[in-house]
Amino acid sequence: MGMAPSTVNLHAKQPMTQPNPTLTAALCALFLSVLPACAGADARQEGTMDRPATFVPAAAAPAPRGTPHPDSARFAVAAEAAWAYLAAHASERTGLANATSSYENITTWDVGGVLGAYFSAYRLGLIDRAEYERRMGSALATLEKVPLFDDGALNKVYSASGARPIGRNGAASSGGFGWSALDIGRVLIWLRIVAENDPRFAEQAGRVAERMDYDRIVRGGYIWGEDRGSDGQARRYQEGKIGYEQYAEKGFRLWGHPADFAADYTTNAGAGQVFGISLPVDQRGNHCLTSEPYYLMGIETGWDDASAELARRILDVQRQRWQREEIVTMASEDAMTEAPHYFYYYCVLGQHGPFTVDAQGTDAALDGPRWVSAKAAFAWHALLPDDYTALAVERVQPARTDRGWHSGVYEGSERPTGSINLNTAAVILEAALYARLGRPLMEAGPGPGS
Repeated sequence: MGMAPSTVNLHAKQPMTQPNPTLTAALCALFLSVLPACAGADARQEGTMDRPATFVPAAAAPAPRGTPHPDSARFAVAAEAAWAYLAAHASERTGLANATSSYENITTWDVGGVLGAYFSAYRLGLIDRAEYERRMGSALATLEKVPLFDDGALNKVYSASGARPIGRNGAASSGGFGWSALDIGRVLIWLRIVAENDPRFAEQAGRVAERMDYDRIVRGGYIWGEDRGSDGQARRYQEGKIGYEQYAEKGFRLWGHPADFAADYTTNAGAGQVFGISLPVDQRGNHCLTSEPYYLMGIETGWDDASAELARRILDVQRQRWQREEIVTMASEDAMTEAPHYFYYYCVLGQHGPFTVDAQGTDAALDGPRWVSAKAAFAWHALLPDDYTALAVERVQPARTDRGWHSGVYEGSERPTGSINLNTAAVILEAALYARLGRPLMEAGPGPGS
């Protein structure tokens, strides 16, 4: 995701065995039998992880589609500010853009964001057809020829202006240092959205997708990352945590390479809860449940029954914190100016409990930073608008500048986080387009003048 190349992926796991289907079914039945008791849990149980029960989301219909958003004017202003970042930081030559205003490289996760930003800006009328074709065409042409890591998949990080692979030490490298299956999944989702909705780029998007060595990335029902350590040794690892794993798997499935265990919420899920609301925890350990993968699913591909229910619960937990403690909460992952990690995961429920902060490269409990994520506020307001999401959007307004959006504002203040970045801009543009269309961007249809 939007991390510096010297860090590790918080969501990566070492190779593991496949789950026992009989045991999984038994745990599902057990959890269903105790669900009413979980719903009525008292405050002493908040943030607990009630194992060995397994989390099984209840069925829920996806959000209604095709209805214009009542707050369209605010989304339009937000999108215009978000596009200012791309206009200033995207390379005409490569079509890529700096991950942050002070970091000239781009992660593969943010490559997906660039494609989403161009797609959304054009359909929002922020750029015309000619500019869209120039920018999108340039980005796809770059992805067709950019060096892959070990001839397998997109490297974790590239230079935005030169499209050169970046090594673990942050310097340009001939082959990079590894790939992230989660990041590639996001790129694949956007390649499919572009291919499905814009025939002009369908073949080009397909050629980019076909470059990946899927036999190495998708194996045994899971998605796998690869990298080369500072000692020069290659390693493989099963990649993903609940939420991120299901989101990324959609990208592989959309191109005909499903990973069934990665797609299933119940495969590795134990039962936790916050404020009496049942949530999944990852039984593989080091879990971090954030808003990010759920609102991205809703905006980009649409929710299925399981993800729709989970999304509502995750938002409701954040709403409950406001109602109980008067702390506006929009917990996601974001680039920050806070040393020493500079990229943090604000967990609705993490390994250290509810509303905790994690960072890549450490298992230690962190005391912050905690912030109200601007992209999360707009994304949730686009998908599930109510008085609380409107309040959150209002709260993050100090993060808007004429150069783009800060990641958000610090909790309990109006102080911006100080990091104007690509990922925030891309998600706000996507959210604005979803708000205008009232349906997932996979179903956007042709753009104006097509």
